[in-house]
Amino acid sequence: MEKKTERRPGSHVLIYAILIVLAISIILPVAWVFMASIKQNSEFYQNPWALPQSVYLQNFADAWTKARMGDYMLNSVLVTTLALVLLLVIALPHMCSRASGSAAADCCIRLLWVACLSMSTILWCRFS
Repeated sequence: MEKKTERRPGSHVLIYAILIVLAISIILPVAWVFMASIKQNSEFYQNPWALPQSVYLQNFADAWTKARMGDYMLNSVLVTTLALVLLLVIALPHMCSRASGSAAADCCIRLLWVACLSMSTILWCRFS
């Protein structure tokens, strides 16, 4: 027989109120940053809280070229790809060794995992 858990009548309201407050606390800063990004500098410094008078997309082009965002984006893609490949190379054999119960294989996989973590730190320090 299934057991039903009884909830208080106002518990749904409290949960939804908390979720709404959390959503607003996340959405408002993102919206403000986006609105600030489509304003001209003079318009932003004049009144940062006002809605943009017109859409100014040159800020995105300037960020891409002057701030070298393309290089940083490529770096992020490379690091993410390398991390994903290392995760698959390390995690899959580790999972198989854990499932088979082989202590020696598990120890070797853990040592390889620690070595890869150390290598990522060394590479990060070298190329940053």
